[in-house]
Amino acid sequence: MMFHEVRYYTHLRDRPSRWLLAAGQRRMVRALLDSSTHIYVSIPSWVALLRDHEPSVDCKCTFTWLPVRAPSPWSTLRQQFPAAGSGSRRGAEMIVGSFGMFSSLVAALLAAVLPPLLSPRAIESAS
Repeated sequence: MMFHEVRYYTHLRDRPSRWLLAAGQRRMVRALLDSSTHIYVSIPSWVALLRDHEPSVDCKCTFTWLPVRAPSPWSTLRQQFPAAGSGSRRGAEMIVGSFGMFSSLVAALLAAVLPPLLSPRAIESAS
């Protein structure tokens, strides 16, 4: 069993049907965990969330991180952005990508965190 998205988070302003969606998803996850012996996750932190769903302490599930690879090979990205990955941080452009869709809550968190994280001062102090 491979889990890429672990949980649908409800919000106070969600429609009641979304609350039912979340409850149904939790039941499905519990049933899948109960019938599985090996679980693959796309993000290591999903393991803790899945353990919250385990039907019992005796669950014999083994968890393994199986990252989802980017659809473009690194060599293709290197051709499109020659400065990226050149080993030189000075003057090089940085590639930051995501293949996910974010809710407005996550988008707001990323908008607050990414600019300072990707600033020239932060990059210089990391090198």
